[in-house]
Amino acid sequence: MLWLENTSSPAISIDLAKYNASLAGVVERTLEYYRNEKTRLASFKFDTRQVANELRASGFHAEPLIQALESKNVDNIETQVAIFRKLVSGIKDYTVSSKIRPLIRSIYDYVHTLEANPYEFTPESGKELTKQSLQQTEVAMQKISSFIKAAISRIEGWNNTPITINAMEIAKDATNYYVDDAWVMVGTAKNSPSFICFNNNTIEVEDVLEAGDEEFFNDPKIEQDYFNLTRELKTPNSTNRGKVLTLYTARPVTDRARYTDARTIPPNIFFTSKYSEAEGLSVELGAGTIRDIWKIRIDSKYLVQTIDTPWEKQYQAIGSSDIPIRSAELISAGGGKI
Repeated sequence: MLWLENTSSPAISIDLAKYNASLAGVVERTLEYYRNEKTRLASFKFDTRQVANELRASGFHAEPLIQALESKNVDNIETQVAIFRKLVSGIKDYTVSSKIRPLIRSIYDYVHTLEANPYEFTPESGKELTKQSLQQTEVAMQKISSFIKAAISRIEGWNNTPITINAMEIAKDATNYYVDDAWVMVGTAKNSPSFICFNNNTIEVEDVLEAGDEEFFNDPKIEQDYFNLTRELKTPNSTNRGKVLTLYTARPVTDRARYTDARTIPPNIFFTSKYSEAEGLSVELGAGTIRDIWKIRIDSKYLVQTIDTPWEKQYQAIGSSDIPIRSAELISAGGGKI
């Protein structure tokens, strides 16, 4: 299922296809489980006397449980078997516990046969579960959509890249059949960049790609929207309230005229917070090309942090066109510090 949340800017769509497929699978497996259990329990035999003897032989204090079994009172049996199970769970001797576990399982089966109205998961139950789970998932996806819409409204120069919110599939160990989380695609191509939204009391963004990954970023406008959106979701108002940073970059000597007295720089340039790192990069990236090292003062709202360590931070300038800077100062001409 795919529907368009908003046909105007920004275009945000919600896709439930993979979630729906996983929900259908869960419902079918649950139906099959209850059908098999009903068949199995129909021929189930429970010998209270034999089980009582085995419980006494186990060496555990089992009399309360035995009395409960003899009473055939479901609530009493469930209470006592839970107590007995807790006693057994504290035993590290696998030989002992492995003999008792089948007994406990048979007691739970016995309880099911005693229930006056045992729970059955029917096709009608499956339809109701599907309806309720789908409704809750839709509400969760709408919440993520609202967060994204609000974040985009705060981004200056949004390039109108389409957004698709894909509801997660149901996890194998899930106890609920609705999902709160989604992976969000920025763009419409099959390999469009994406990130994960964990929908708790607030939206948590994880699995953000690294800037400059050519496998996902071949359109500078999409790249700019991707990093502005993830940054704005993580830290509201961060895309229009930056701070001026002083950073270093190694550029080819042949580009010196481009940076002299510059007030703008091309997008996708990498920066480091340490001159020594820029100096090292100028050698590594050189490959026969002589490089200058420039000190650039730039607003952080135009940057994406790619490395964050106690001793150094690295950034990439993100934009679909030239990016404004405060100043550019040549501090090492072709490898020789000025």
